[in-house]
Amino acid sequence: MKSKATAAYIQGFIPTVILATFMFLLPYILEAMVKVENVKTLSGIDKSVSIRFLYFQVVNVLLVSALAGGIWYVIYIFNIVLYPFIR
Repeated sequence: MKSKATAAYIQGFIPTVILATFMFLLPYILEAMVKVENVKTLSGIDKSVSIRFLYFQVVNVLLVSALAGGIWYVIYIFNIVLYPFIR
């Protein structure tokens, strides 16, 4: 990287924009998947998309983010305790 500001921008802003874009597009992707499953009614499509989106939100955002954050914190603390003078 040329500068720390550029690196911070790439590491902080770009992943957030990509995740927000994916979360915006996900209901449309799920709707296409439900239509391929041959659900006939609009209410059936909406219900199936809503349930799948809720499951995705719970599993991905809540569990994966919380577990990944906890794991990274443990690794960080373990490195500080194990190698306190190497920096």
